[in-house]
Parts: sequence; structure tokens; C-alpha cells
Amino acid sequence: MIEMSKVAYLHTLHSQVAQQLHHLDYWPDIIISFDAHLDYHMGTKEIIELLPPDMQLIFQRASSHTLIRRAKGELPLSIKAGISDFPVEDNPPMYVIIPRQTFLIEFAYMRERERALKEDGLSLMTEAIFKRDMEEWCGINIFLSPPKNLTKFFEKNFLSEDFLFDIDIDYFSEFQGECFSPNRGIQRKDFGYLPRVLKLIRKYQPEILTISEMKNSALNDSKSRFSNFMKRIQELGYEVDYSNIIDEEDTEIVSKIIRLIKFIIDIQHPLQEKYSGENLEEYYEELANEIKRFFE
Repeated sequence: MIEMSKVAYLHTLHSQVAQQLHHLDYWPDIIISFDAHLDYHMGTKEIIELLPPDMQLIFQRASSHTLIRRAKGELPLSIKAGISDFPVEDNPPMYVIIPRQTFLIEFAYMRERERALKEDGLSLMTEAIFKRDMEEWCGINIFLSPPKNLTKFFEKNFLSEDFLFDIDIDYFSEFQGECFSPNRGIQRKDFGYLPRVLKLIRKYQPEILTISEMKNSALNDSKSRFSNFMKRIQELGYEVDYSNIIDEEDTEIVSKIIRLIKFIIDIQHPLQEKYSGENLEEYYEELANEIKRFFE
């Protein structure tokens, strides 16, 4: 077997990672994703194809973890439903490491969305049920760190496995000014700890790192915190692949992200509440008209 060199693949958007993994002849034992967001929202193919081409990757950012799960495995939901015949025993375990405070913010938002779509009197999902459902339906295990000790978690659960480390840089406080989705209201201590993750990379030597969501301004500034991080990665023996960097101004990308968020909040969410999972044909027809009007 030819020994594979260690590579750090850089991506402007987290949604590009799954596309990269589809093209790699590489199958990890375990997928570890470090992120300040839980990107599990499964945008349907019908909706994605309605969007302008330059907005599709932006829209898929919110589904990055499920897309990665499918790039190197399959969603248990698809296997159980008979949509996929992928052997469930071949699904490499996938963990999303997320700071507890950012998870709680996201969970509160999900509860609000659920409350808007549910009938009065129905009980809302609890944190424990949500974590269980993420594992059983999406094949994604959630680990909250901090406050739990990440080093001890690895030492207890993993020995000599072949890891894939997927890093969305907004997991770290150091990069809040250099990423596309900063969390302004979170204290420094509530984010992931960069030296600890570097220590894990040094110890476990994953063959593949995928790193995403850094601004081009940080990538091109030799004095930025992100550039210093990449120097550390190269010192650990990684080649750096820049082929997935989108050649656009940061302001253009941020503008698209803001525009899509406005569309989701002002247009898509009200339509979802209007149809409540019923009359999907009418929902998609009205949504298609709104997309055409909003993005023209």
C-alpha cells in the first residue's frame, strides 16, 4: 500500500468539503468535525436547484455536516427507509464537536422554529431527544466541548483510529474576526481551544484535514491569525491544497450570505408555516415563484 501524504484541504465555504471528499479515494475510520454551528439542515434537491447557481453553495452551508456524512457513508434515515442500500456497519462514526454555548443558542432557535410549525399543546423537543435523533437519523454524534474535556474524550474513546478532521474555523475564538459567521455574543472561554486541537492533530496525525470558512483577507495576510495557524499546520507535516478557494471578495460572499438569510427568514419560513408539511406541490410552486422574484 502506498503511504498517503498528509494534506490540509482549504475551502472558502464549509459546503465545499463534501464535494472534495466525494473525489478522494480515502475512507476514514472516524470523522471528527469541529464547528460552532450544527449544519444538519437537509435542504431538498428541489429547493437547491431552484436557486441561482452562485447561491447554491451558500444555501448548502447549513447542511454541511449531513453532506459530509453522505460523502463518506450514509444517513441512517436513508438506510432505514430503504432509500439507500449502503451497509450500515460500514458507516464510519461521525462526531460534531461544538461549544456548549453556541449549541444552546442554536437549539433555542430550533425550538422556536419547531414551536412555529407545531400545533398548540404538542410537547417540544428536549436537548437529549435532539441529540438522540441526530445520531439515529443522521449518524451524527454531538459532543459539547467546552465544558467537557476534549483531550480526555479522545483518550477514552479512540485509540489508533484513522481520523478525518473537519475544521470550520468559527469553532475557535481566535478566528471570530476572520471567519464568515462569527458569534459576537459568546465569551472567549466558551469557544474551542486552538492549542488543544493542534495538540490532537500532532498526536493522532490524521491523513486528511479539511479547513473552511476563512476569509480571503485572512488567508492572504501573512500576519493574520489564520496564516499563523496554517504555519503550525505545515510544521506538523501537512501539504496545503488551495484549489477550493473561491476567488471573490469577502464582501461579495458576506453579501450573499446576508441575502440568503433574509430570504429564509422573510420568505421561506413563512411559507413553511403556511403549508406545515402539507400540499408540498403547492409549497414548491409558490417557493419557486418567490425565489425567482427575490433573486432576479
